Amino acid sequence: MSKVYRGQIDDQPKTVTGVTAGAYQPATMVTFNGTTLTAATAVAATPATGARLFILDNLGFLGGDIDTAIASGDTAQAYRIQPEQEYQVEMAAATYAYGQKLSVGAGGRLEAAATGDLVVAYFDQAGAVLAAGDLGDVVIAAPYTM
Repeated sequence: MSKVYRGQIDDQPKTVTGVTAGAYQPATMVTFNGTTLTAATAVAATPATGARLFILDNLGFLGGDIDTAIASGDTAQAYRIQPEQEYQVEMAAATYAYGQKLSVGAGGRLEAAATGDLVVAYFDQAGAVLAAGDLGDVVIAAPYTM
């Protein structure tokens, strides 16, 4: 069972399958070029030129654990994200508030969006102080520049 997707069980998101370009934790934001899943970094600040984003699954149907990295070169699955879907995603170290706008930072982790950033999600839990790599509940946004 997936611990990454937080929505309704009868409304599962579509997925893509590819080979990982590095060792990644489940719940990492990734890009997909048709064959390879790569940690998303420096996502362009405009929806028109921004990379298409996905969220790496934990492969629960194969016994995958959300705390165990998927090895580089392994076949993995990632969710095709859409606005209003709910996920657990790896976060950058920071203090977050409910509803805070998020963008993709280093290593495929979400972080607080700043002016000019592409907003891709909102923090969807009570305010929290999170360490790098902690999981946070988020709701996917229709991407827009802050």
